[in-house]
Amino acid sequence: MVLLALALQALALTPAPLARLDGDQIVLGRPIGFEYDKDVIRRESFAVLDAVVEILNQHPDLRFEVQGHDDGAREEYYGRRLSDDRARSVMYFLVSKGIDVARLEARGYGSSKPLYDPRSPAGRRKNRRIEFQRL
Repeated sequence: MVLLALALQALALTPAPLARLDGDQIVLGRPIGFEYDKDVIRRESFAVLDAVVEILNQHPDLRFEVQGHDDGAREEYYGRRLSDDRARSVMYFLVSKGIDVARLEARGYGSSKPLYDPRSPAGRRKNRRIEFQRL
């Protein structure tokens, strides 16, 4: 009984992974942050992307689309272009860490695939995201 309690306690103290492979997606433990209105990745997101590099290195046969999504607060053309630029920045980061560019495609979807209500500030914040979908 004591061992079970210790095991459960250890599980509770184990931090969530920064990234994990889940079926056809790489799921991020934290969102990728960018400088305001730019495609420059924030330094605090490097650890999450390094975890993605580890996954890609462990599965060299897999290819992924790096998807950029926007919150819909801008004109559609501008949001699509910004989301595309951000997806490319993430792809270039991964390539700079040794991932073969042939395994990656980058695409910006703008605000065409919202997951949350874009009418609320919290929904818009969550809709600004990077996702990894297996090709």
